Amino acid sequence: MSRHAFHAVVVLFLVALTIPLEGQPVTPGSFGYVNVAEALALHPLMARFDIKAGRFELAALGAKEARDRGALRQELVDRRNTLVKQREATVKSLDELDQAFQKDLGELSDLQARLNALPATARTPLLNEYNRKKGIIDRKYWQRRNELQEDLKLADHALAELDKETQVLHLTTMEETQKAFKLMLDDVYQAIDVVASHYQVPFVFNSSFAIDRVPGTPQFTPENPMKSYFAATLEGAAEDVLYKHGTDGRPPLFMTFRAWTGAQRWAFRTCYDPRLDKMFIKGGVNMTPAVVHHIYQKYKVAKLHSEVIQKYLEAEAKNY
Repeated sequence: MSRHAFHAVVVLFLVALTIPLEGQPVTPGSFGYVNVAEALALHPLMARFDIKAGRFELAALGAKEARDRGALRQELVDRRNTLVKQREATVKSLDELDQAFQKDLGELSDLQARLNALPATARTPLLNEYNRKKGIIDRKYWQRRNELQEDLKLADHALAELDKETQVLHLTTMEETQKAFKLMLDDVYQAIDVVASHYQVPFVFNSSFAIDRVPGTPQFTPENPMKSYFAATLEGAAEDVLYKHGTDGRPPLFMTFRAWTGAQRWAFRTCYDPRLDKMFIKGGVNMTPAVVHHIYQKYKVAKLHSEVIQKYLEAEAKNY
């Protein structure tokens, strides 16, 4: 089914939900939607997210949840030593294979000499025998050589990945990264339940259900503004903070937030939790601001920080 056809089916389904059954009361605001990706991008723990590495600072998980880095480093060293030995064994096998190939070809030298001694008109039977034997040797050699070359590529790739992993030991592992995203999405979904109950919204769907996790421009790394935002001391009205240029000439926070929440390809390329882009029906009240507000209350985010985000979400909702 094409994307346009799918959207048409969704719209028809939502319209169908608004048609009251006989004897069934119709409640106002019977649909709610949450931009889960936007709520996640504005989560306080995103301040701990290293967008270039696609991982979190260890503090995002807490001291007890992160693995001991000394033990993890030793594990990586052990794995590297094993891979180096495997690679060396593969290189040795390649050398031995090349030597065996030359030896097998050498065994055809007598047949080659006999072939060369015959006149051209009498070579056909012996030439067929020579080609058959050489074909067997060639096929055996190249099949095994391709296998060993593939093993060598896999070993080199694994070693390169281990080197990358060693360089980011100060950040979460991929397994720990999934735990951090799970913790944040737990917050989002718990907040959705609370807000849906408050608004008495029986149906809710995710308006960010089609996240593309392939960066559009891999050479460009967007800026994660959440760390500096939560660390900043804000003054004045929330609307002024959101729309005015910074004293250092930086663009208004509104533009910064829009760029950040639009950087989903990069921000969530390492998030494999299906809840991020699951389209769920539970209905149109925009609950995203309330969901973010509930999360901020849980994490005791400063009032003005929270108000600025609410002003941003209020303005951004006009574009939907």
